Amino acid sequence: MKRITTLLILSFLFGSAFSQMNANQKLEQLNTANLLQQYKKAKKQQPSYKALSFDNAYYTLEYDTTALLWDSIKRTTQYVDYNINKPNSVKFSLLNEEYNGQFYVKKDSMVAYIDTTQPFKHIIHEDFGTFDSIKMFSYDSANASWVLFVKSHLVINANKVTAAETYFNLAAFGIPGGTITLFNNTDFYYNSSNHLTHWVESSLNFGTGSFDAEDSVVVTTASNGYRLTDEYYEWTGSSWDPTEKYSYTYNLANMTSKIRQDYYNNTFNNSEKNKFSYNAAGDVLVDSLYTILGSAWKLSGITVNTYTSFGDNLNKSEYFISNNNPYLYSKSDYYYNSNNRRDSVVKQSKNIQSPSATLWNNEKEIYRYSPFPKGGGTATSPAAPTNLTVIPSQKSPKATMLLSWTDNSNNELGFIIERSLNNVNWTSIDSTSIDVVIYTDTNVASNTTYYYRVIAYNAVGSSSYSNTSFGTSLNVGIETIQKNSFSVYPNPVSSILKIQEKNSNKLFHLLDLNGKTIKTFQVNGYYELNLESLSNGIYFLKSNTEVIKVVKH
Repeated sequence: MKRITTLLILSFLFGSAFSQMNANQKLEQLNTANLLQQYKKAKKQQPSYKALSFDNAYYTLEYDTTALLWDSIKRTTQYVDYNINKPNSVKFSLLNEEYNGQFYVKKDSMVAYIDTTQPFKHIIHEDFGTFDSIKMFSYDSANASWVLFVKSHLVINANKVTAAETYFNLAAFGIPGGTITLFNNTDFYYNSSNHLTHWVESSLNFGTGSFDAEDSVVVTTASNGYRLTDEYYEWTGSSWDPTEKYSYTYNLANMTSKIRQDYYNNTFNNSEKNKFSYNAAGDVLVDSLYTILGSAWKLSGITVNTYTSFGDNLNKSEYFISNNNPYLYSKSDYYYNSNNRRDSVVKQSKNIQSPSATLWNNEKEIYRYSPFPKGGGTATSPAAPTNLTVIPSQKSPKATMLLSWTDNSNNELGFIIERSLNNVNWTSIDSTSIDVVIYTDTNVASNTTYYYRVIAYNAVGSSSYSNTSFGTSLNVGIETIQKNSFSVYPNPVSSILKIQEKNSNKLFHLLDLNGKTIKTFQVNGYYELNLESLSNGIYFLKSNTEVIKVVKH
C-alpha cells in the first residue's frame, strides 16, 4: 500500500541512482516514502498530549559509543496556531533542520490545516493523513528560499472523500509533465452511516496520460463504525488480486486483538497477531506479538508501556522471546519538567537480539519550548554555565585544549565559546548544540596560554558569562608524541586500566571532566588502575608533562 510522500527524502532523490530511473520509476520512488506518518504522529500528539501542547523544538541526538557523548544531528520545530483567520481550523507547521557541526541548516518544512468540524477526518484510514490540506517545501540554500514541492488536499462529496496529491517543480527531478502535476488520487467511499466501505488508490501513468488503479482495500464495519476487517487488493491490469487481510476485535472502545493474514495458495493464511491490554484511561499497557509456528500461535515479542499521573508516556520497553523467556531488547524513558511538559526522551537498544547483549544508548530527543508559550508566562534567557574547566591535551600531532562546563539551564539552544590570549580581548571561536557541555579546541599553538569563557543562548538572548578558565597548551610535536613516557591499555576500558611507564616513580593524577582529582598515585614501571567503581564516561590521566583521555564504559 502506497503512502503520501514527504520532503525528507530529497537529499536521497538527487542521487545518481534516482537520475537514472525512468519517469514512472521516479514517481514510484517518490511515492513509497512513509515519512508522513511521522508528521501525522507529531500532529496527533500536539492537541492530545499535555506535554506537547505548546510550540516546541525537539533536538535529535545520536550517541557516540567511542567518546561516550551525545552528538546533535537534527532539530525539528513545530507550531500549532489556533488563532488563524480560517474559521474552525487549526494550523500546524513543522520545520526540519540538520546540524552540520556548527549550525542548524534548513532542509524541509510543512504547513497543514485541520478543519475541526470535518465529519470525515476521524474515519479516513490511518494509513493516510487526516489533514484537510498540506503543503510541503524544500529549502533552496543557493537562493535562500523555500520551494513548494507537494500539495495534498481533501475533496469532500456526499459519500466520497478524495485525497488528491499535486507535485510541483518535478523538472528538478528529471520527470516530464511540466511544473505542476496531479499524479495521485485516493478515493474513500462511505455508506449512508458515514462508515468507510472501501478505497481505491490511483496514480498517473506518464506513458498513457491516464490514472491507473493500483491498490484497493475493502472494509467491513460494525454498526457502531468500528472496523472489523480490512482486505487489501492489488490491480494486476486485468483483475484485483488479494494480498493481505486484517481482522480486529474490541472490548467496548478498546481494540483487544489485530490479526494479519497473507494471501497464498488461494486462501488467507495466519501470519501475525497482536493482543492488547489497557489501563482505565484507555492507554495500551501491553502489546503482545504472536507469529505462526507450524499452525500454532507462538509469542515472539512484548511491548510494555507505563504512564505518568497526567497520562503521558513514562517508559516503553520492548522484549524478544527466547526459550519462552522475555529479554529486554530496547527501551525509551520519558522525562518531564515541573510543568509536566516533556523535557527529553532517551532511547536505548541492543545491537543484536541476545540475552547477553549490552543495552546501549541509541538516540535522545530534547525538547525546548517557545519563549512565549500560548498558555502565558514570561520569556527568559538561559542561566549562565558554571564550573568551566580547561585541560591541556594533545591529538597527534597537535596540542589541544579540552573544555568542560556545567549546564544550569533547561531552555538554552546551545553554547558559544570565546577565547582570549590576554584575558582582555575576546573572540568567539565556535558553538555547541543543546546540552553539549564539552568542547575540544584544536586550533591552538604549542606552549601558549589561552583564556576561555562560555555563554548559553536561546531565542530571547544570551546568559551572562561563565567563569573564566585558562591553561597553557602542551609543548608537543611529532618527536614528543613518538617519545611519550607512558601508555595505557585497554582504552576504552571497563574495569582495569594498565599503565606502562618508561620512567620510574612518576606521579599521576586521575581527573574527571570538571578537572577534579579522583585519585593520585605513583607508577614505577607498571601499574594497574581499578576503575570499576567509577561511572561510565570520560576521564583524564595526567602526569606532570602529558595528558591522555581515558574512556570508561
